[in-house]
Amino acid sequence: MLKHLGESSLLTILLLFNKIWPERVFPLSWLKAIVVPIPETGKDKQDPNNYRPIALTSCLSKLLERMVSARLMHVLERSKWFVPSQSGFRRRRNTIDNILKLETAIREAFMRKKHLVSIFFDIEKAYDRTWRYGILKDLSDIGLKGNLPLFIKNFLQTRIFQIRIGNILSDNFNQQEGVPQGSVPSVLLFIIKINGIVSKLPAYVNSTLFVDDIQIHCAGDDMGFIQRQLQTAINNMTDWASTNGFIFSPQKTVCMHFCRRRGLHPDPDFQLNGSPIPIVQETKFLGIVFDTKLTFRSHIKHLKTKCIRTLNIMKVLSSSFWGADKVSLMRIYRSLVRSNLDYGVPVYGSAAKSTLKMLDSVHHQGLHIATGAFRTTPIPSLHVISGEPSLELRCHRLSLSYFYKIKSDESHPQHYKVINPIFGESSYPNDFIAFKKCEEQKSVDFLPSYAEDYNSTFSYHELKNALRKSNPTSPGPDQIHNNMLKHLGESSLLTILLLFNKIWPERVFPLSWLKAIVVPIPETGKDKQDPNNYRPIALTSCLSKLLERMVSARLMHVLERSKWFVPSQSGFRRRRNTIDNILKLETAIREAFMRKKHLVSIFFDIEKAYDRTWRYGILKDLSDIGLKGNLPLFIKNFLQTRIFQIRIGNILSDNFNQQEGVPQGSVPSVLLFIIKINGIVSKLPAYVNSTLFVDDIQIHCAGDDMGFIQRQLQTAINNMTDWASTNGFIFSPQKTVCMHFCRRRGLHPDPDFQLNGSPIPIVQETKFLGIVFDTKLTFRSHIKHLKTKCIRTLNIMKVLSSSFWGADKVSLMRIYRSLVRSNLDYGVPVYGSAAKSTLKMLDSVHHQGLHIATGAFRTTPIPSLHVISGEPSLELRCHRLSLSYFYKIKSDESHPQHYKVINPIFGSLFSVRLSFTPTFGFRIGEILRYFEIEDFPVVSNVEDPPPWQETQLDFIDGFFTLF
Repeated sequence: MLKHLGESSLLTILLLFNKIWPERVFPLSWLKAIVVPIPETGKDKQDPNNYRPIALTSCLSKLLERMVSARLMHVLERSKWFVPSQSGFRRRRNTIDNILKLETAIREAFMRKKHLVSIFFDIEKAYDRTWRYGILKDLSDIGLKGNLPLFIKNFLQTRIFQIRIGNILSDNFNQQEGVPQGSVPSVLLFIIKINGIVSKLPAYVNSTLFVDDIQIHCAGDDMGFIQRQLQTAINNMTDWASTNGFIFSPQKTVCMHFCRRRGLHPDPDFQLNGSPIPIVQETKFLGIVFDTKLTFRSHIKHLKTKCIRTLNIMKVLSSSFWGADKVSLMRIYRSLVRSNLDYGVPVYGSAAKSTLKMLDSVHHQGLHIATGAFRTTPIPSLHVISGEPSLELRCHRLSLSYFYKIKSDESHPQHYKVINPIFGESSYPNDFIAFKKCEEQKSVDFLPSYAEDYNSTFSYHELKNALRKSNPTSPGPDQIHNNMLKHLGESSLLTILLLFNKIWPERVFPLSWLKAIVVPIPETGKDKQDPNNYRPIALTSCLSKLLERMVSARLMHVLERSKWFVPSQSGFRRRRNTIDNILKLETAIREAFMRKKHLVSIFFDIEKAYDRTWRYGILKDLSDIGLKGNLPLFIKNFLQTRIFQIRIGNILSDNFNQQEGVPQGSVPSVLLFIIKINGIVSKLPAYVNSTLFVDDIQIHCAGDDMGFIQRQLQTAINNMTDWASTNGFIFSPQKTVCMHFCRRRGLHPDPDFQLNGSPIPIVQETKFLGIVFDTKLTFRSHIKHLKTKCIRTLNIMKVLSSSFWGADKVSLMRIYRSLVRSNLDYGVPVYGSAAKSTLKMLDSVHHQGLHIATGAFRTTPIPSLHVISGEPSLELRCHRLSLSYFYKIKSDESHPQHYKVINPIFGSLFSVRLSFTPTFGFRIGEILRYFEIEDFPVVSNVEDPPPWQETQLDFIDGFFTLF
């Protein structure tokens, strides 16, 4: 009736509604309901408890209630008042969300070979026991004022109902408590009241809510731990229920133990209000039958039986004499059979194919009945005649539809689980997973800001600078090379810049930019049958990397300008390199030797450092820095939805989503990791020093008393472990090593350190940032290793220098400088402090390389060889590189080693104790005196200009003419 009214009549009803809205005076007939009891299928009709009450209320009243409910729901959603696990009657949410969440948790527990225990609660007379005053109090706590909450208050009062059986009506009854049956806002008001029931669950317990269908679950290795966690959750929920008028039914509340581990496992024992919760092998949850192995066989059998009953009715209706036509039968089939088959198919569709085939006969029989096709009609023809696809195709279609629905809604609780299905959290410890879950409920919002200079549009010179720094690497999936980009004209580059400046504020990336091709490269000298012995090389779009390089330059400038990095971090920072960290450790050891003290150093190794980097933690750190607008929002989108394929030869794997960690092969990844790891050395004791180069972490402590050193370093280890446990990182007890540097005579006990309950091994030598350190700091082991490495390259050069077909002198000298001399140069300011007799071991390598490259006779004198090749001796080259490094440090007063190098301590002691090798600053003084170089002032480095500002700079390097 109402739907067919004209506009004038509808305006009259609207006038009535707008009069009721402020006055809150309802017609008496709107407050009355006729209750019709409907018997539940298959239950004793003599028992009144087996009837379901259907309340019939005024349609005019329902129309107004629906308008009010829409407003109330909008206010609640806008204020984000609902707990994320509540899916009941909310926009873009349904029962499948909760079923999928439970199924995903069970599948993950099976994958991790863990137990998962779930409890399904039943609330006795949930709607009838809803506390009306409690609803009004919750509305007040939300902050509602005026007509809306006052309407709800009057709506809940003075509700009358009569029971009708046949044509007989009972007397009037007043509904004193609970929400009115049959009214539109009743479900929403119940949801408001039940919302807080899962607010005090332990961190390891997850929950789902669909109105009054409540389920909680917990996974773990130890059944005792699971039992304690869930019993605490039950007690907290029971306490909440007792103060809000609800009662859980101990008979209908059930527990299920999902497990695929072999052997006998005791089932848990839970108490609810003093009564044991029964353990069942299967139960129906939101219409889907779950079994302990998650096969869904029971559900599919039940579904088949249910559908066959409907098909029997359809057989009667399809009589050729008086039955329905094909169109009507297809409508009946779709609404009564196919709808049942469709429900929950994204979840139960994960069953084995042999199990799912049980439903094919139902589908085919229904299509035969509806279309009137012969029994011998082939199945493909049946699908064509009916216009209905197979159940398998329909399952795929519905699953894809549900997937894209979730993908379009970032606020959906299952969004990241579905978009990033890689089992990333399995690599995290259980403690951190619980902590991570709690923290990620707090949103990190980067407010738009156009006032910040780093959010301005990209300039042409930024693009050119980024392009200049791009190496000729392999292309990504789009097959665009950096060499192609470097040879583009100005107009083409301006077009690319226009694209970048469109992406910058909108943050919408081409899909190919989010994908990487991962090529596994075997590590040298390791078993190729072990997948752990391969290093993944990720190939991403060069266009994407170009934009990422521009963004990274801005982010680095902002971080450097705000002096956010800890001073000990040298990784990929301007005017900083690995030698800074190596020199700091070497200086500390030389000084400890001079003072006749012990120095103990611990070299840490982080397991899967990049893969375990906590993305939310990075965003939180960016928020703490104070970033706003385009820059942090770009990073936020950059970290989401990363896809990769593995390529072996010409064969590509399926697509995988990277759920956690920073993307491999992308330019900002290292910088984002550095941001996350920055705080790891923030709480070291005062006597403990540290060095950081990305994930290469080293700490050391010097002293006379080994007990004091041990206490200081163990405190540092504990603090770093605590920090790592709240940031998702794990130290490897096997690869983390300790070294005791000492030149004191007599026996000295080595220290004993524990890392996560495991002892840290004491070693006599270890490689730190490419330099092999030994306990006496002779660098003999490093030089032997370096010589062996260079000789391998020289053997290749011998082949290339064939007089018949080999390379010419110029090419061979380039090969020598790039492959041999570069290795000899690395770290020379540090290992150049070794004894001259030790350093001479490398002279033969240098001379042999020059002989091969120049083609000189073997009898050619060494000085003549240096003249022919234009290469100085290694000793002179060592002096030149050391001086170059010295003046680099001298020009930068902010360098951590500046004052240690410019004003070295213990100079007088080193000049007296000749058996002790001096520190770098003292050694440089000797070189300056040897070459009679006067101490001249060096202009300090000026602050780097922002990358978005074009600046012309001229550089002068006078050291190329020194030797």
